[in-house]
Amino acid sequence: MTKFQGVNTSLITTSVAVVLFSLALAFGATDSSGKDVLAATAAYTAVLVVFVGTSLAGGGPLAESSGSSSPTST
Repeated sequence: MTKFQGVNTSLITTSVAVVLFSLALAFGATDSSGKDVLAATAAYTAVLVVFVGTSLAGGGPLAESSGSSSPTST
């Protein structure tokens, strides 16, 4: 996701991934009901929304701690 810069590209990529995931679950999971597919798709979508939100916000919590681990001598 970080390779593509822009909100539209991230939204399109996320939407396509969610549709492909839900179709794979609907046709691939033989023992699941419609409620199971809906719940798994909602959970997957929530994870992707958080991932896209942190990548658009500037890198997330790991970007704040960069450079602080190197020792300095005075």
